[in-house]
Parts: sequence; structure tokens; C-alpha cells
Amino acid sequence: MEVKRTLQVLLLALVMMTAPAMGSQNDVAVGTTSTSIPSVGPVASVTPGICGPIDLTIALDDTGSMGGAIGSIKAELPTIISTATTASGGDLKVGYITFKDDVTVHNELTTNISAVLASINATFASGGAGGPEASDEAKNTAVNNLPAGTRADSAGFNGTQTGNYTTPYRANATKIVVLITDAPPGGFNDFQDLADNIALNTTHALTALNKSIKVSDVFVPTGGDYAGQAALLASDANISGGAFITTAANGSGTGEAITSIIAACGGVVTPSLEGRMTGGGSVFNGSMRVTHGFELNCTVSSPSNNLQVNWGKGNRFHLESLTTATCSNDPAIVPNPPNATFDTYVGNGTGRYNGMPGATAHWVFTDAGEPGTSDSATIHVWDPLGGLVLSVSGNLSGGNHQAHNQ
Repeated sequence: MEVKRTLQVLLLALVMMTAPAMGSQNDVAVGTTSTSIPSVGPVASVTPGICGPIDLTIALDDTGSMGGAIGSIKAELPTIISTATTASGGDLKVGYITFKDDVTVHNELTTNISAVLASINATFASGGAGGPEASDEAKNTAVNNLPAGTRADSAGFNGTQTGNYTTPYRANATKIVVLITDAPPGGFNDFQDLADNIALNTTHALTALNKSIKVSDVFVPTGGDYAGQAALLASDANISGGAFITTAANGSGTGEAITSIIAACGGVVTPSLEGRMTGGGSVFNGSMRVTHGFELNCTVSSPSNNLQVNWGKGNRFHLESLTTATCSNDPAIVPNPPNATFDTYVGNGTGRYNGMPGATAHWVFTDAGEPGTSDSATIHVWDPLGGLVLSVSGNLSGGNHQAHNQ
């Protein structure tokens, strides 16, 4: 799966400043930002209504080391909201969540934008006893619309969410979650358990993908990449089609990053090339063999699109409707001849799981040349109730993918 973040390139020109870091891996209270970060306006022109209705959730780490980032967001707020309002054609809902080692909901998704602005402007950096923070649980709240109360995190430790986040995302809306942090995920126990990593960049990321929620991650390296958090956040964003952006260490450019994400309707927009991909083969999920065969066009409307996936003891997915398709060229993949204009196919569709209608699937197929041993497949399948029933990724063990120009 490609990790090409063109918006990050646009943003770097704005945020590469040589100011010192405002925090470290151990959060300390720093209060308000001491310097004002001027707004530079949208990083891209926005066509009115280009995204359709927007439901936007901002999930912000408000621990002591995040003072510069919070200051940048406050300075950029007018541009953030005006960009979102324009891109949504005036049909905008915004929700606001903060987190330390717990989660606080300030505003559920609402059309009362002034109330959200008031909450953000009232936010100050403080607290945070240690490096990891509850970014994984804040994402859980945002993606799964969770109520207030005490719950166990993915590692089994209890913690608290203050305030409900139960207003659902609208079916017809472009659904965007922007997660801003300088720390690795820590659940509710202020410790980076392996389960917290998996929750952040796999479990909740796949749920977001299935719900068509694009999660973008903004990394503020106040203490550097001391726990591999950049890779975790990049993987998180990549799964649901969001953007991954790194700001300057002092937090400048954070507000502009949010603006750029909204201007791209929640993620990186990759124009689809023309052509089709055919083939199939096997990928192993542990000891379980997963086989697939397909002919998929780069245009959704083609009548010849088909995909069949089989695994385990009689499990199968049969594609009935291709809903999205993007064919692109990954510079890291250099196929042997014959060459096509693209080498990566990313698709989503609906179909039947074990004969039951209403299942959904997401896949990424690559063609890395002949004889096919370097070709790869990533396949996720959800049953009609939204339960994840298959998640597999790897190089082909037998088989071949072939990209075609026609």
C-alpha cells in the first residue's frame, strides 16, 4: 500500500522552521503559547461544495508539550473553518475531542460551529504524566461514536471518557477525523502496550475504513520520534486514505496541516489512471491460505469488474458492485516488461459473504513484474453486520497480477 503524501510536500515549505522543541517525551505544563503564529491562509484553493457535506472531528492531544501546536491551531481557526465551510458548500458539522491519559468530549458533531470554536479557544496545554497518551482511545471514541463512561482499553486497562460522542456521522457526508499528537499511543494506563499500537493503526483504522471515515494524522515531533510514533501514525492514516503530515518541532504549521487536510476532502487525492488489472493467486494469513482471482477496471462503471476471494473452511466473498477504484503508479515499484502506466490498484466494493448480501471489501493489488513473486495483495472483508472477517496482506505465494493499459 502506497505511502505517498503529496500534501506533506506542500506543507513542508510552510513549517520547516528552526525553532527549538517546546516539549519532550515527558509532558510538562507549559501553559499558553508565548508567541503568535500568523495564519498563512489555505494551502490550496477550494471549489465551493467540492467535498459535499462534511462531518469533521478534531481529536487533539492537549498535554503540556503541545503548547505550540495548540497556538498554531487557534491562529489558523478562521481559515480552518472557512475552508471547511466552502468545501462543504455550507453543510458542515464539527466535533471536538481532547485527550491526555483519558478522553474528553467537548462537542459532539454539531452545526453550532461557534460553540466548537469557543471550546478550542479555551484549550490550553497542561498535564500528561508521561510520554504515551490515549490517542488510540480518542480515535476509538471518534470512529465508533462512544458514550461517556468508564471502559477498558485494548490492553484491558480501565479509563474514562468524559462526555458523549454518540451523534452518528451522516451517511451522505465526507467523514473526516484529524488526530493531532506528539506522543505514541498509551491507552488509559500511560504505557505503550503492543495492543495500543495495534488498536491505533490496525483495529480502529480498519473500522474507519469500513465506515468510510478518513483518518488523517498530524505528528508534532516535540521530543523527536522517540517511540516510533511517526510510522504508527503514517500507517494509521494510510489504511483509511487519510493524510500523514509532520509539522515543525515547535508545533508551527499544525493549523495549516488541518486546513490542507480539509482542502483535500480528508486525505490525499490521487487521480486514477486508465486501464485494468487481472490475475490472482494465494496469500497466507498465518497458516491459512487465502486465494483470489479478479478482473478489475480502473473505472467503476465497467460491466466486467469481478473479484472472488476464498479462505478457511469454505469462506468466500464475491464482488457484486465496485464502488471505488484508483489505479496509480508507485515509484518504488519497478515492474519488468510488459509495462503499463500503473502498477497499483486500490478498490472498494460490496458483495456476498458466504452467500449473504451486504458484505463489503477493500483491497490493494500490485503488479511488480514477472513472474509475480513480488506482486502483493492486501484484502479486508467485512460481513453484512460490519464485522471484520478477513484481513490479510503479503506477497503472492503462487499466482500473478498483470496491469494492462487497455
